Amino acid sequence: MAGYSKAPYYSNTQWPGADGIRVPVEVLGSAGAGLPGGTMSLIKQVTHNYNGTAANWALAPAETAASHIIVTNASGAATATFPAANPGQRFSVFNNSGQAVTFLVAGQTGVVVATGKRAILVCESTDIARVTADT
Repeated sequence: MAGYSKAPYYSNTQWPGADGIRVPVEVLGSAGAGLPGGTMSLIKQVTHNYNGTAANWALAPAETAASHIIVTNASGAATATFPAANPGQRFSVFNNSGQAVTFLVAGQTGVVVATGKRAILVCESTDIARVTADT
């Protein structure tokens, strides 16, 4: 990592609940230095199967809260439409549909994620924007 003289320090954070899931947290710098760390929480994962169609998928309110979206089985270019902007919301996408899928806020242009690719997207003030290139 540019600008850091030491390798990252990894500690663990235990999430609450019966499972006691442990998640690695990267702390830039040394242990106990009070520097900010980072973690990615999986709030909810949704899978949308286009069932062999090329259609507009209007996400339901519960689906718009997902932090990971998987799309499958489209017969042509398809669209995943968020009903309204939720500025600051970040989510990852895996497009396993066989077709390009556009993620957008209703009435906007959005971002296209190629088939077989993953991307991290964010909702800005009016539309969806790309954080990472397709990988």
